[in-house]
Amino acid sequence: MQKRKIFLAKSNNIFEDFITTISDRDGFILNNENIVYPVFFFRYIGYKNSIEEYLNDLNVFEENLCKIHAKYILNFKKSIVTIIYNKLIVDWNNIENYFDLDNSDFIDSYKFKHLLLEIVGSKYISYINDSVKYIYKLFKENKKNFSKTIAKNFILKQLTWIKHYSSFINKNLVNDNQNVKILYYGDIKEHEAYFLIFMFKIGCDIIYINTEKENVFDRITSIDNYSEKYDMMKYSKAPNYSEKISVKIPLNTRKDKVKQDNSILSINTSKSDYKINTVKNGNSKINTFKITSNNDLEKYDISSLLNKKNSDVKEKDFEEIAKLSISVVLIKSYDIDGNIVSGGSGVVISDDGIIVTTYYVVSEGTYFKVLFENSDNRIGYETYTVLHKDINREIAILKINKPTKGINICTASGTVRRGQKIVSIGSPFGLINTISDGIISGFRDYGKRKYIQNTAPSSPGSTGGALINKKGELIGIMMGDIVGVTTEGYYEGQNLNISIDIATVIEILRSKNISINYTMLKNFSEYSYDSKKIVFDGFFGNGQEGIYDFYFYQNRQDETKLAQYLTQNSNFKNNFENYYKNFIPKFLKGYNINSFNFGIGSENLSYVLNYDNGILASERWKKIRK
Repeated sequence: MQKRKIFLAKSNNIFEDFITTISDRDGFILNNENIVYPVFFFRYIGYKNSIEEYLNDLNVFEENLCKIHAKYILNFKKSIVTIIYNKLIVDWNNIENYFDLDNSDFIDSYKFKHLLLEIVGSKYISYINDSVKYIYKLFKENKKNFSKTIAKNFILKQLTWIKHYSSFINKNLVNDNQNVKILYYGDIKEHEAYFLIFMFKIGCDIIYINTEKENVFDRITSIDNYSEKYDMMKYSKAPNYSEKISVKIPLNTRKDKVKQDNSILSINTSKSDYKINTVKNGNSKINTFKITSNNDLEKYDISSLLNKKNSDVKEKDFEEIAKLSISVVLIKSYDIDGNIVSGGSGVVISDDGIIVTTYYVVSEGTYFKVLFENSDNRIGYETYTVLHKDINREIAILKINKPTKGINICTASGTVRRGQKIVSIGSPFGLINTISDGIISGFRDYGKRKYIQNTAPSSPGSTGGALINKKGELIGIMMGDIVGVTTEGYYEGQNLNISIDIATVIEILRSKNISINYTMLKNFSEYSYDSKKIVFDGFFGNGQEGIYDFYFYQNRQDETKLAQYLTQNSNFKNNFENYYKNFIPKFLKGYNINSFNFGIGSENLSYVLNYDNGILASERWKKIRK
């Protein structure tokens, strides 16, 4: 196996030298025994003459760079976003099963390889492994008040970024004569600085640009061993680089990013039915999608659930409140192999299947079975859809494709008071919809979270259930007799029952991200082709600024043989790809979302699209575990 070595190359003209191909640089070696990469890592701090001239020079630099290296550019004009994946790498609590925090090493190379399945070829894993260990040791040496909690956060964030940017890492590893170019503008956070060092260690060219005097990099010991600082000696507040520097990659440089075939695609958008004409080898075939045009797609505001006027609702007796149990469900969470991993209760809050529960009911699950009162325990309704999952606020929101009757949410502030009578409905120990009554005994705060303490008895299985006032309104989501992952300062005790204040749920329902997820599901969860209709559920990551993750998977109740059609019918497969490739970016652009990952799958097949700043960066079919 060839030995791979990276060394910091020097420069007299950073903007010209950065554009050069790595194989044209002094010191580059490629033979049967060695690969030696001369790599640039510039820290360009301050400016020479004026900000206007500075910005103009950067625009020219980016334009020249794009002409030659368009598909190899990773451009950060804002912070590197932290992507929250559902069980994609390893969770915070068990990271020590994979990485030895004391000895700065992975437990074994086999486990590490299976954390990052996107990295091509096992021979490259050692490069990633060594570079992660290197930045961890460097971080440990430089971090004051170092602790295991800080260490776990650092490793998890680095692995998440490595996974998310794996397509660029792969390009960098498999091309001996070309490398990825990373541009980072403006203020940088500590973890981001170490991620750039990691990318340098695997052979990426990097330029960090900031008009303000540097701080983070200056605090890292030996930083000059792997980066070269160019200080222009004039400083000012950093401009908004995303507005001031806007270089569009020429179309003729993009074509190698997208899978090519011999089809000619034309789309007629003048009618609500989309007719796609696929021409292959001179033969034309018309196929029609029974889907409305992008301009006609409806935006759904999930917070409309909060608009019901309920301040004048009269108090109900206990028998009337007990009838609300039709809106409280039992939830069973299953792993990918169909084993039950957790369970609890949930509360229906809409007429189209939106269910609120706690994070802990669904956190370990891949799919979920929802059982209503008097339903057959063996059947239930199965779904993959998680519209929102938030460990910090301890709330999760599921959706099933079924008409339902929801409980009204109490939106009137100041109406929940100590001593007030309440009713709880949950499923302790799987005993579906057990009803208890009590009073509100107090209010507890932990950080920014608010909890309601009450005397209505609850037991394991009640978590996620409904806390209801005498008007029949939902005022809280039950947590059982403890709160938080490690009880968060509250301890298990006799008749000490905690619920999450409904204000937390209201805050989530009013957020932009959940409305985007809900709207996408409503518009794109059904795909029609000829006489076939396929129904999908949705997984949604917690969208951070600039990057979102969306994934659809065929609904478990849908018996259409989608994977079979995709593998045996090329016309079906082409039209399926073209529909999502054309409409998903247009839909998300309406929300100013230009960087995202979208996947859609069935059985063991998945079609994945990755967009970066509005450009299709990668498109592929991949096999997934069934």
